[in-house]
Amino acid sequence: MQSFGSPNYFQFPSTKNDAVPYHLLQGNSKIPSYDFLNAKYILSFGINYLEESYSPVYYTKLYSHLRESSEERRTRFVHIDSRMSLTSANADRWIPIKPGTYGALALGIAFVLIKEKLIDANFIRSNTYGYEDWVDKNGIKHLGYKNNVLANYYPERVFQITAVPSETILELARELGNNNPSLVLGGDGSSNNTNGTFSQMAVHSLNALLGNFEKAGGIFYIDEAPMKKLPDFELDEISKQGIAQPPNGNSPGVAFPFTDFSMQTFTQNVLAEKPYPISMLFIYKGNPLFQTLNHRDFVEALKKIPLVVSFDSFINETNEYANIILPDHTFLEQWNVISNVPSVGFSHIGIQQPVIDPVYDTRSTADILIQLGNEPYENNSKPFPFGNYVSEIKYRMEGVYNSGEGAIVTEGLRGSWLEFLSQRGWQIGTYDSFDEFWDLLLERGGWWNPIRKKKEFSEIFNTPTGKFEFYSQVLKNRIDGTVNKKGINNSPQDIEFILGRLNITTRGDAIFLPHHEPIPYDDGMPIYLTTFQPITNRDGHASNLPLMQEMFGFLTRNYWNSWVELNPETASTYGISDDDWVWIESVNGSIKVKAKVHPGVVPSVAVVPFGLGHTSYGRYAKNHGVNPNTIMKNLYDTINGMPATQSTKVKISRAK
Repeated sequence: MQSFGSPNYFQFPSTKNDAVPYHLLQGNSKIPSYDFLNAKYILSFGINYLEESYSPVYYTKLYSHLRESSEERRTRFVHIDSRMSLTSANADRWIPIKPGTYGALALGIAFVLIKEKLIDANFIRSNTYGYEDWVDKNGIKHLGYKNNVLANYYPERVFQITAVPSETILELARELGNNNPSLVLGGDGSSNNTNGTFSQMAVHSLNALLGNFEKAGGIFYIDEAPMKKLPDFELDEISKQGIAQPPNGNSPGVAFPFTDFSMQTFTQNVLAEKPYPISMLFIYKGNPLFQTLNHRDFVEALKKIPLVVSFDSFINETNEYANIILPDHTFLEQWNVISNVPSVGFSHIGIQQPVIDPVYDTRSTADILIQLGNEPYENNSKPFPFGNYVSEIKYRMEGVYNSGEGAIVTEGLRGSWLEFLSQRGWQIGTYDSFDEFWDLLLERGGWWNPIRKKKEFSEIFNTPTGKFEFYSQVLKNRIDGTVNKKGINNSPQDIEFILGRLNITTRGDAIFLPHHEPIPYDDGMPIYLTTFQPITNRDGHASNLPLMQEMFGFLTRNYWNSWVELNPETASTYGISDDDWVWIESVNGSIKVKAKVHPGVVPSVAVVPFGLGHTSYGRYAKNHGVNPNTIMKNLYDTINGMPATQSTKVKISRAK
């Protein structure tokens, strides 16, 4: 996009949004990895890592490895969720919780850890900021994490918020604190709410209480794969002017202050032509209209853009509004590079290669963009000196070859053996030339480096204090900076304006500490609507494959169609039996689905799978099931811009 002179390259959804809680506490925008294999106790808040994580295959492998351990060495898994997911069902214990209250439970556990001195006092004293109350340079006293937790998150109050009994909170905290090394992670259910950032901060703060950084059984950060960087090139004047413009995906003001893209703000900006009109939109194999919570406005935004170009292999809801669809290869026909999937515990590169020749007259999007990017430039200053995408991949792999790190993937080669050799100055795999390395890389399909270099705390804590900040100065400085940019002083009225725009109801120093932020649910709507994504059809991308449609409801025996999961108590209240048709109604509309009644759902919660309900995308996808996003309120986490897919309440009734 630089060669085109555009600052607007966005991914939806983006891992950058997921990294915001870590950025606020650590000043580090990387997604951490977790040392499952050396942890004695793992406590997960809402993250369905066996089904909905960045790499379910990786976590399934870790899980199965741990389950093969002897009884005395076996890691204990406890999973907190409002639904018995695949991860809940495979845990040693499932803790049901009211949706949207994960942060409160995390802080209730912190209360017990602090009270019973089950914390790493040395780590907290040396490597954290804002744990105790403190006085700033102006002599003003500030509330610290410890006293905020002790005053507001005692187990009895947390029970009122979460519906998790006080006795259970005590048990979880004592198990967590007495089984070191223990590990805490969160996501999905705990993050996909309007309060997701603050909830994730609360969850992650437990790792700081336990000193869980850069140690066995804790959290660590992997290095980037040593791929060769693309060559520098001189932008022409038009491109320089374009790059200097602010990106369109977020506003420079208050909303979503810690992300470079929010679908909500992008849509509003396009409609308002702020900060400038968009004249062309490229969409690569995406279907944001199917995923967004703001369908009507996003359609109007697509209509407003003069030229919408879609690079895709299929017609879907979004590219039906495109002016041009350029057919791309399918995944079986294309080249690609997959590197460092977030949270996977080692550096890695996978080379995706075609297994068949293109069936139709299609072309790689990467090849088209390389051609377009080179078009305005002279021969000696082209951004892409290679002629096609395969040549670019080969160019970037030269960096891996020259680094001498890691090894080409080989069956039976264990990471421990690689580490053993590396410690003695030896290297697995020597090659007479880069061409030999490249040929073997294609034959084996990838490269990996399981050797982790322990990071200094100064490398992973990039905050103003250089420490883990319970009291987030990153957040404080951003809010103060937003006020000052408006040319006003930090008066109570000015701060109230900013906090109101961010939908933050907490006041005082607690704003900048991990805390529970209530969700603005609809009054009069008694049922929490939540969703999940079955592994067979993530984001609805596999709906055009009949085999995947057949497998979509294999656990509920509700094939090719959607359903709603209800607790027996909830179903009885509304006169609903298993396999009854049910109406689910929100302020934005209604959907009709079959009921599946079972005790693996918290009372007063309705769970609908996401992935079906297409109105386009081919004959196997169209008109099968429902899309729950179409009736959700258009709510987002106002700190990181993520859609709040777990923050809508609804009514349910038996269909007549």
